[in-house]
Amino acid sequence: MKTSNIYILFLVFILTSCGASKMTTSKGDLLLASGDYAGALAFYKEKMASLSPDDRSLYRNMAIANSKLGNHAEACRLAAYVPTSGDSLLLNSLATSLLQENRQHEVIPLIEENRNIFLNSWGADSVNVHLAKYYTSINDSRIVEVYPLLNSPAAQAECLECYIKKADLPTAEIKKNCEQVLSFDSSHVVAIRLLATAYYDEAESGYNSSMAQYNKKKNTATYAKLVKELKALTPTYIKCKDRLEKLRTMGVAEANDLKRLVNVYNRLNQEEKAKAVERQIKKLKK
Repeated sequence: MKTSNIYILFLVFILTSCGASKMTTSKGDLLLASGDYAGALAFYKEKMASLSPDDRSLYRNMAIANSKLGNHAEACRLAAYVPTSGDSLLLNSLATSLLQENRQHEVIPLIEENRNIFLNSWGADSVNVHLAKYYTSINDSRIVEVYPLLNSPAAQAECLECYIKKADLPTAEIKKNCEQVLSFDSSHVVAIRLLATAYYDEAESGYNSSMAQYNKKKNTATYAKLVKELKALTPTYIKCKDRLEKLRTMGVAEANDLKRLVNVYNRLNQEEKAKAVERQIKKLKK
């Protein structure tokens, strides 16, 4: 009988202790939910020091509180102890802290694995910007999927070169994307160069095709056709020339830009200007 009573008292003690533990944890959660992050963190630290719980939710809540208080390194450390998948509040806090710690490469897997959560909390534009910038930084072909979704002109400008290199775009699309960036930043060197190259390749393709047709049968009729076709290419060469000259004026023209400019001036029968650019190329070689 005495043994039975002792056993019952022991169970009551255990249940009471468990109940007290839940109430204690709930108090911390209430502080966290109310925005009293300092109070919640102090409470969690006290609980951890006195009880040393195995409950990983404590680490989760401490990670969130630390992130909200700007203790980003500690937030990242604590979050490593708990699963993040599907946990909206923890994911947002952890992503914020990782970004503050310049650990962008760790944020991307979080976004990719929990895309819907971040779409809801950050918005599509922000998610796509983070992905595009990261894919650009590692020269990743996934930029092709994200770049067309960008609404941020600044992000488009930053990621343009990588996108053009990775995407197999027709000339018209290359022009469109370059013009879009230039409408935001008229001095964007990459966009100017890519646009000049697109016009150059287009004009040269037409020129070489026309010359090839003429060389098959050289006579008065084919020569007249050649002159007409080459004249039709003049506006395209001029568009290329204008952009190459802008690079030259900005002082950022490279050797290949100048070589193309020489060829363009020759195609336009402007030999003196071609020679002036050739002299500039010789100076670059010294």
